[in-house]
Amino acid sequence: MQVDQAQLDAWKAQYGDIFQISVALNDSDTATAYLKPADRNVMAVALMRVAKDQMLEPGEFILTNCFIGGDERLKLTTGLAQTPAQISAALAAVALVKTLEATVKNA
Repeated sequence: MQVDQAQLDAWKAQYGDIFQISVALNDSDTATAYLKPADRNVMAVALMRVAKDQMLEPGEFILTNCFIGGDERLKLTTGLAQTPAQISAALAAVALVKTLEATVKNA
């Protein structure tokens, strides 16, 4: 699916921030996926999988649940990354699991 600026603007109006993942397939071909922000449920599952030291599974879950358009070669139709391009996109999607540094101390 080719995504133009009008589609990006529509997604931004609907979802707020839109995230772009690009995977270089070779010297002349790049696959791009667009993701909406993860909701709390998606983030909770992804964080649980990160806590289990799983590298690929959190990104697969995010990519499966947040993919809104772009190159179908990056879309996970089964929920599992099957190709090197999908694996690369899933690993990149883990970066959407953002946390801030926090400290706990006695007051």
